[in-house]
Amino acid sequence: MLALSILEWLVVVFSLRIAVMGNPVFTLLSRADPAAIERMDAMTAGPGPQSLPAAEDIRFLRTFMRWTLIELVLFLVEVGLLVYLLWTDILPLLCAILLGKDLAMVALSFYIARQQEGPGLFGALCRLPRWLIWTDRISALTSGAGFLVLFMAANGLIKPPGLN
Repeated sequence: MLALSILEWLVVVFSLRIAVMGNPVFTLLSRADPAAIERMDAMTAGPGPQSLPAAEDIRFLRTFMRWTLIELVLFLVEVGLLVYLLWTDILPLLCAILLGKDLAMVALSFYIARQQEGPGLFGALCRLPRWLIWTDRISALTSGAGFLVLFMAANGLIKPPGLN
């Protein structure tokens, strides 16, 4: 139960951080120099003669990879927790709604990613539509609020409806 509570709380904190401050990966990309984005796209484009990357490019890539991995792990934790909570019958309707929202966001993100034209991952991420960025923040706010309720229910701070 302690591990469940810690993981739920991590999802709450990270989701609310994204809702308030924005997605850290997109924030990193939006603050980067456009010339750096072009260098990153060229560097990751594939085989070919390339010079050694500059120190700031390596720092950028490390930061990008860290945030990307953190987001991936926390997304997998969120989905795993929702499946577990559905299985253990803790607020199953809320869990199903949050899981559906997560799957819809993944589908929407894949659809939008397929619509992006031009080479380069970093450039494509910079060209994401603003409404998708706001949708991500609303989704994170929904996850944060939902997991706060799940955290309180799992720890007996609130009594889920239907349980005696």
